[in-house]
Formats: sequence, structure tokens, C-alpha cells
Amino acid sequence: MARAMRLKGPIECRRTAVACVTFVGQTERGERAYVTLAVSAPADLPPRMDDGAVELLEGGRCRVSMAGREWNLDSGRLLVHRDVSGPFYTALPPRRVPLAKRVLYGLMLAVAGSPVGRRWFAR
Repeated sequence: MARAMRLKGPIECRRTAVACVTFVGQTERGERAYVTLAVSAPADLPPRMDDGAVELLEGGRCRVSMAGREWNLDSGRLLVHRDVSGPFYTALPPRRVPLAKRVLYGLMLAVAGSPVGRRWFAR
């Protein structure tokens, strides 16, 4: 049976609705991911696992494990959200600040640094 996705390391377990549980952690590639299952969480599932794993298996099944404990959850529906903001913003070059704004801020700092400006701002 092939794994579709795996969360590892510290994992947060959130009971998000009456019959939903969300796992928040890092994928094997280092991306932050949210996995929501439409299944009620077991009562003994801790709110945080410092060294745990969540594996999504075929057929909507999920295996949650930590040292000495394992849960098998069967869910007909699941939602996976990968936070791609890090790679997205590194791919975009930063926007250059317009010349007028740079000149204005430079003048404001020069006035604030002068004796007259310090007295005016101290009021």
C-alpha cells in the first residue's frame, strides 16, 4: 500500500468540529501541511505529539502513530492543504520602492535627526 502523504515531527491535533479532526505538521519535504479528516477523533488522541507521524493511506484511511501508541482512522472524506507561501514568496522578486517615497522617507529621517526636528518631534 503506497503512502499518499506523511506528516512527521511535532504534530498538532485539533478537534475542529463535531466529527472532524485536523492534523498540522511538516511534510517530508519540509512544507507545513494541514490534513482534515471527516471522522470523530479518538478520546485518547493527545492535542500535540512531539515525535509523531500521520500517514495518509489509500482508500481514505489514516494512520496516526507516536512512541508506543497507534490509531487507525477510516475517513470517507479528507482535505489536505499544503502551505506553499514560503516557496511562492521566494520565487517572486521584492517590489522596488518608488523614488518619491524613498526621497520623502529620507527627508523625514534627515529632519528627525536634526536639532530643529528633534525639538519639533519632542513636543
